[in-house]
Amino acid sequence: MNNSEQTKNTERKSKFWLGFILFFPLLSVVSGITMIYLANTSENSMVQDDWYKAGLAVNVDLAEEQWAQTQQIVSKLSIRPSNINNADDQQIAQIELTSKNAASVPSKSVLPDAAAPSEAAVPGTAILHGKILELSFEHVTDDARDVAVKLELDETDNTLIYRGNFNKKLSGTYRIHVKGILDYKPWALTQRFSVPNTNDEQWSVDLKASS
Repeated sequence: MNNSEQTKNTERKSKFWLGFILFFPLLSVVSGITMIYLANTSENSMVQDDWYKAGLAVNVDLAEEQWAQTQQIVSKLSIRPSNINNADDQQIAQIELTSKNAASVPSKSVLPDAAAPSEAAVPGTAILHGKILELSFEHVTDDARDVAVKLELDETDNTLIYRGNFNKKLSGTYRIHVKGILDYKPWALTQRFSVPNTNDEQWSVDLKASS
């Protein structure tokens, strides 16, 4: 091999090693520039803001459950099929509402609708109930089996009974959540419950505020 060929081989090896050595630093620079670009152009996830909102929601839930505990609210929830064969999976949810602090309050003593604060009852008068209850079933492992339904007050009855329909069979374990209004303040009851396997597909449970 003459000197000319040796020189060419040496130059090729030098270029290869120079490129190899510079490749990784250049790759790091390009990756860094790409990440900076994506960070500046992508939508902010606002994780910290989400945590703050989640914390506020927890505080609201605790306040609502505390109000239910103070008023000693008990909701007897009953679920049954809407027809004999139950071919369409439609269920009837019924809640009979009682409160030891307002046991004698008739169902006619209800809030007009959403109830504006300006309509608040005078202290010492009858305690007022809302016309709507929000009932939800949150499955502990499968969001697709969640159910949410609004129950309306049966004003033809002398007791506080709310009813509503939904089109899904319930099975498994749920976090049952009930929300309502009592004396212009929201209350809530939450309870974990496993739906029993019964032949007639009817069941009931008493929901009470945890002490």
